Amino acid sequence: MRKTVSDGDSKLKILIVEDSQMFRVMLGQILNKDYECYNAVNGQEGMSLFKKHSPEIVFLDINLPDISGHEVLKSIKDLEPEAFIIMVTGDNEKGTVKKTVENGADGYVIKPYAPKQIQSYIDKYLQNKEPE
Repeated sequence: MRKTVSDGDSKLKILIVEDSQMFRVMLGQILNKDYECYNAVNGQEGMSLFKKHSPEIVFLDINLPDISGHEVLKSIKDLEPEAFIIMVTGDNEKGTVKKTVENGADGYVIKPYAPKQIQSYIDKYLQNKEPE
């Protein structure tokens, strides 16, 4: 069972799977202040960190050096169907967007991303996880 953040007793855990140092740093600058962040530079490391830390949110690049972000997305969803995964990429082709949705992604952000875009997905996650 997944850990949930309640009543502000712990920081929301976020996994960033991004091979580009520039975009990892950019996301980190947006997120590190308010959230507990883990960084992976490829898909294998991302899967390992996901299993180890059970983050509530994953920001996942599609074009990774070892395995496709689409494959990582499927693997995470197989492990944890309720995982909240946002794909991040420079590719805004209609087919790519469609494939991420079909594979179960909860959102899609085109690089370079704005802090408001990133925060809107975190807000969406938190709204969906509020107790009934």
